Amino acid sequence: MTDEDLKIMEIRVKNLMLSKQLIIQALIVIIGGLIGLGFMSSGTLRNSLLVFGLFYVLVLIKNFSSVCGEIEGYLYKNKRK
Repeated sequence: MTDEDLKIMEIRVKNLMLSKQLIIQALIVIIGGLIGLGFMSSGTLRNSLLVFGLFYVLVLIKNFSSVCGEIEGYLYKNKRK
């Protein structure tokens, strides 16, 4: 690998790490909101927000998993060679 390729890979890993942190922060906020919804009286709005929030949490967890896999791919690909 050339120096330019290593620099590009380093920037890509940094961007992925930032994405990982943003996803974790979003998950914390959304899960906190879902816990707060638990204290509301039952109703259509509460139930629809719960379903939407749970769906969004699942999407973020899937995205977090793929970002972690991509980071591991970049980091451990070079160690094998």
